[in-house]
Amino acid sequence: MYGQAGYRRNNGASLGAIPVTLTLLGFNVLTFLLAFLGMNSVLRTGLPNILALGSDSLPLRPWSLLTWPLFGGFDPITLIFSGLWAFSVCGSLERSWGWKGYLGFFAACTALTGLTLWLGMRLLTAPVVQYGLWLALAAPTLAWCQINRRETIRLYFCIPVPAPILGWITLALAFIFTSLAGGHPLLGLFALSGCGLAYYWVRGGKPSLTLARRGGESRGRFQSFDPEGRGGASGNPLTKLAEERKRKERDRKLAEMFKRSGYDDEGKP
Repeated sequence: MYGQAGYRRNNGASLGAIPVTLTLLGFNVLTFLLAFLGMNSVLRTGLPNILALGSDSLPLRPWSLLTWPLFGGFDPITLIFSGLWAFSVCGSLERSWGWKGYLGFFAACTALTGLTLWLGMRLLTAPVVQYGLWLALAAPTLAWCQINRRETIRLYFCIPVPAPILGWITLALAFIFTSLAGGHPLLGLFALSGCGLAYYWVRGGKPSLTLARRGGESRGRFQSFDPEGRGGASGNPLTKLAEERKRKERDRKLAEMFKRSGYDDEGKP
């Protein structure tokens, strides 16, 4: 079981604890720069043809089921915001689960999303070229929301959104944007399979991919990691500072109450 002490140790780890997340971000930045610098060359069309997922990807390019989130696309604004979100959410999950456990989770959700989306393109005759982080982040975001379902996120640092509501918003946006991109109102349904796997993975499923062991300590299934029910610290990196402020405020109030009580440190009046 993944204990409280292990959770706190990993949560405070350095960037070296999130190699999968950093690699994902690195590929997106690199491919964006290559496509941008090679705007008038073969790179602009060659990179999507190699990495992105399209209706003609299978069986010619089976690797595209896993590589479509690696191409950063052509929009720097989308890349920046999706990269920041990936650093926060994916980094939080990877610190908690370990890089092997998170890699298995992300690869499984990515491949399943790609496969069902490709089937949707073929069945609905809705060709679309899928790449980038925004859809690939839907499954990790839903997993994070399920684990930290009592947390509240401040979108853009000002809009409070409870984690369960954020999960529903994530599903709705993935459905809407995929349907709009493919020009078919039902295509978005085929893009939600990875989110379904993420929910099953976290909420009590028994996936064939198991979590890695670290330091001889078995982590068990993902649903066993529940910091809320086990008294662990918050899994939300965005609220760590708020939790620290609450702790200091609580200590200050206790000190004032003790001072007003008229007793010394040994309990004597």
